[in-house]
Amino acid sequence: MVEPCSTFGSESWGVMMIKLFGSKRYFSVVLTLLATVLLVACPLEVPQTFEITLVNLTHNQPLSPPVYLFHTSEYRPWQLGEVASVAIEKLAESGDSADLLTGAEAEPTVLSALGEETILIPGGQHSRIVTVKGGSLFLSVAAMLVNTNDAFAALEAFPLNQVSPGDEMRVSLYALDAGTEENSESITTVPGPAAGGEGFNPEREIRNIVRYHPGVVSQEDGLVGSVLDQSHRFDNPVAQLVIRRL
Repeated sequence: MVEPCSTFGSESWGVMMIKLFGSKRYFSVVLTLLATVLLVACPLEVPQTFEITLVNLTHNQPLSPPVYLFHTSEYRPWQLGEVASVAIEKLAESGDSADLLTGAEAEPTVLSALGEETILIPGGQHSRIVTVKGGSLFLSVAAMLVNTNDAFAALEAFPLNQVSPGDEMRVSLYALDAGTEENSESITTVPGPAAGGEGFNPEREIRNIVRYHPGVVSQEDGLVGSVLDQSHRFDNPVAQLVIRRL
């Protein structure tokens, strides 16, 4: 967390400044200017409260317990075209968010890291109220599409200052491919109820970059070895986040 700005105002310092500027009038002017500079350099961390509701828009893709990260603009939990961290790999392959949350909590640029405890079923929704103390806030959200190899619903660095007090905004989450596991859709590699295969596997696929997910092929469309059917297909967006600022 960012340390609060230092304050000035000891009696000895004030007396010294009055003597330096010759009168209380000039001292008051200087003090006003100094206060203005301090407010600009160190904006107040005002508590902001949001009601956030995540809705699963898919037909047959349960979402793993979602992760909500409130952070500054410097933090990036993942980036398109870049190699996924092990924490993102674990979330995208098995729905395990423990490493992502632990890592985020250790980051000074993350103001709050929250994880749900229950799976979000197709058509279902999760709601919670969150109060975060900070200036310019951004929100990132992630949850695995569990009937896939390594797809996750993602919202990266949404600027919360776009939502005014009393207003609400609806934001789409798109399916990303962590790029950490081949999209074989096989019974041994898909961890969700469609297959019950393994989750996290440290072995990575050749491309190994985060990208938009191409979607499920399924056995009906001729993917040999696929355990998935047409019901597991999905279109973007795969989820919707409703943000209401209280």
